[in-house]
Amino acid sequence: MEPASAIPLVIIGSARKDGNTREITDAVLQGIPAKKIDLANHTILPYSYDGQYADDDFLYVVDEMLRYQTIIFATPVYWYAMSGAMKIFLDRFTDLVTIQKEKGRKLKGRNFLLLVVGSD
Repeated sequence: MEPASAIPLVIIGSARKDGNTREITDAVLQGIPAKKIDLANHTILPYSYDGQYADDDFLYVVDEMLRYQTIIFATPVYWYAMSGAMKIFLDRFTDLVTIQKEKGRKLKGRNFLLLVVGSD
């Protein structure tokens, strides 16, 4: 496996592609090159006990995460919590400690950051 990239990977979980979360993320990372994955562009199915996910992009996003040393989760706050898209994505990490343990173990030692955006 190739060494993890030094530039950060940003996983954006907003319902609006060009909303406040994207704007704040761009401002925080101004001048810093970063790869961005918008969960709105991917199908991530809710966690399932049987581990069967047809046409799901979760493992694609995890494979992308494995290419980066620093991963930033960017989410708006909706009703005092992260977005639904981000919640579903993070719930699927259960797969990384059950049926996809090898992939999950490869995330050890990564830097994970959280960017939370709220307004009224």
